[in-house]
Amino acid sequence: MKKYLPVFLLSATLFTTSTLSAQLVVDPTPVFTTVNEAIFESVGYSFVINNADAAVECEWERNVVSITDGWESAVCDKNLCHSWPVSSAQFTLNAGESGTLDVHVYPFNNPGGAIIEVSVTEIGNPDNTDTGIFYFNETTSVAERLRDVVKLYPNPTTDFLFVEKGDHDDIAEVAFFNLSGQHVLQLSVLQSQMLDIGRLPAGTYVARLFNNNGEQVSSNVVMKQ
Repeated sequence: MKKYLPVFLLSATLFTTSTLSAQLVVDPTPVFTTVNEAIFESVGYSFVINNADAAVECEWERNVVSITDGWESAVCDKNLCHSWPVSSAQFTLNAGESGTLDVHVYPFNNPGGAIIEVSVTEIGNPDNTDTGIFYFNETTSVAERLRDVVKLYPNPTTDFLFVEKGDHDDIAEVAFFNLSGQHVLQLSVLQSQMLDIGRLPAGTYVARLFNNNGEQVSSNVVMKQ
């Protein structure tokens, strides 16, 4: 038991620091949008929220996970709707402010789909970051396979979740957030891969899984009955 204690303390310290500093929240995420290729433009709507008590200088960055040939994508933030060659931009969010974070796709009459990630990070503080995932013409089952690197099951559940780590044997902590972005529960998976979430009210939560270095490796939507 003693030989695991330093690793646990290090993980807990890193996790606590990361959680306390991560005050930017993208909500809702994931976003699912149906696209008709005959229509010029389709939009996935979301927001980024600054839960800090001071203004934050931010930068968003677009990552095109997959997109049909002939399609283009673009991002609208609180200040501007950018053209599709723009892959990042900076803006300011005041304390408690919510700003637009939408993704637009342009199919140009080509049937297909796209998966776009947009990360928002405080400039100079890389720990304060969150990512929105936007699915266009992607089924829920496909999206879940790509999103859930680490599996939590059964889902929905009433009291207990089990962690299937897959290739991520270094999973150390799971943090649960409600849909308002509030951190409501933190559990360790160093000693057990069974999580007791019975204390949470019924609802939908985002479970973020962190490794021993305090890095987020997966984000899963969990339904508590």
